[in-house]
Amino acid sequence: MTLFYSGRDKHERGVGFIVKDNLLSQITNFKPINDCLTLNLNIKNEFYDSLDMLYDSLPADKPKIVIGDFNAKIGKETIYKSTIGSESLHEEFNDNGYKLIS
Repeated sequence: MTLFYSGRDKHERGVGFIVKDNLLSQITNFKPINDCLTLNLNIKNEFYDSLDMLYDSLPADKPKIVIGDFNAKIGKETIYKSTIGSESLHEEFNDNGYKLIS
């Protein structure tokens, strides 16, 4: 297993994820923004603007994985079924859910 980590000092701040070594060849790029960006959601608009800019800067023909705890509730509203499918733990979106899905 290999740990990918965004914080300054391991296990202090930031976020990380573990990948099985036999899947490492599938990871072509890991680019953490910074440890504060993932922790300080009090500046939500700034966070989502940075996330949008980063996502838009990536090649459109390559798969992307966005990992994080966005404190988002994704609801079962019909209008978003084509994006989220028919399964959700929540009946309605919260503000973070709307930001994440858009």
